[in-house]
Amino acid sequence: MEDVQFIVMVDSSETERSRVVDSLLAGFPGARRRKENSCDIRGNWLEVCANDDADEKLAADPSTGYEYFRWRIEVVPLERGSGEEHQITFARDLLRHFGERGARAEVLADFEDRL
Repeated sequence: MEDVQFIVMVDSSETERSRVVDSLLAGFPGARRRKENSCDIRGNWLEVCANDDADEKLAADPSTGYEYFRWRIEVVPLERGSGEEHQITFARDLLRHFGERGARAEVLADFEDRL
């Protein structure tokens, strides 16, 4: 079984990546910080990076705007065998988490049509 990695693009007003990580830590019980820009949640390592292509004007485009969101979060399973259903559920929870905080988010994954 292949591990199911995915990316979450997030457009929020937050300007510090450590605060994006803080939000994840507060929103997911059992989460733990690794570094200023990363944490472990539900068997995954999440790394928050600034999107070098971020552009507020281009992010407004409804079809390709996610490419220009401020933050890129790479989600990588820590253990082999993280099933697709587990990752789909986690991706949905991440979308909900950011949406509840007023941020737009888009998941980029082989399974995105199942979200």
